[in-house]
Amino acid sequence: MESKEGIWLRTKDDGVLLFKNINLSQQESDKQEKKDPDAVEHSKDTVIHTFEEDVQPFTHGSKYFHTEMQVFCTVTDRTEAEDGKLTSIKINLPALQMEGVQVDIDENSKKILQSSMDIYLRGVQKSGSKFTVQGSYNLNRSLKENMASVFQSLGQNMGNFKLFHNQKIISLSEDFADIYEHGKDTYIYAFESLGKPRMFKRFPKCYEGGTWSCGGSADAIAFTPNKDITVAGFQFFVPKEDSQCEMKYKITIDDVVVEETEAQVYTDWEDTYYKSVYLEKNHPAKANSKINILIKIAKSLENSQYTNTYYGTDGHDVGNIENEDVGLFSISYGTDCCNGTSESSGQIPAIFYYLG
Repeated sequence: MESKEGIWLRTKDDGVLLFKNINLSQQESDKQEKKDPDAVEHSKDTVIHTFEEDVQPFTHGSKYFHTEMQVFCTVTDRTEAEDGKLTSIKINLPALQMEGVQVDIDENSKKILQSSMDIYLRGVQKSGSKFTVQGSYNLNRSLKENMASVFQSLGQNMGNFKLFHNQKIISLSEDFADIYEHGKDTYIYAFESLGKPRMFKRFPKCYEGGTWSCGGSADAIAFTPNKDITVAGFQFFVPKEDSQCEMKYKITIDDVVVEETEAQVYTDWEDTYYKSVYLEKNHPAKANSKINILIKIAKSLENSQYTNTYYGTDGHDVGNIENEDVGLFSISYGTDCCNGTSESSGQIPAIFYYLG
């Protein structure tokens, strides 16, 4: 995606320079310059140029948007005259199930087949500031290349943002045709990530001498921060023998439910002992607020079928555990806990969070 305009101006003292966001109604003039027959007049026709590479149009495999049929197409063949001038091409239009459609090349066909589409990028930075950019999406470049170009022009790192269209996250491997909607302007929304969340562990290690019996009864623990934080997720101990389990959770802050899920199947642990769970939304929690994390685990929650998980011990010594923010949280017995988890032992070994 590239800036729609670039303006080269011949200046009196420094030659030709590139300018952006200027008003062409205000033009530099000089009597000596007017007398110079080689000087370029300052006008929109002479100073606005495009800065893309000089790529031969209508090459085999190149993509276009057919403005009359309102569909995307791909060039499959091209015919040239003896002098090398392009006379016609053949295109495939997958949406219409049409192949080998001949198009004679003239001034009109160049208007009908467009290699770029207007697009709008709306961004929200983690500071809360917002920006909107209108640009031209090159159909013969990847989504990743188009997006990287606009973020670079804004002085931003694309890797810090998540891209969305119609409330769904966009994969950078997608094609423009996947997000285009006929008759609508194309908007992509970019939200800057807060980065990797911090983790506070409440056990020094996993206890391997036994297991924690889980058959759907509630394990819960409460974290109380002494600073403002944003809750991002938690960890739970996984089954020792079973390769999967069911788990559902409820998060409350000062007795207000902020997020609750139905039973989900969890497998493919990222660690022998733990599974990390990131919340559907991040939830702010003020200093001294009580964050209650309640989970129910079973091999089958509907049938109260038991599974035996790892668990933690020595949680009473949490002040001596190596954490990024030692002393940030105090730990207390969880509301509605009925499966034995406590400050010193049990389930829910860690909380994920952001400061502030």
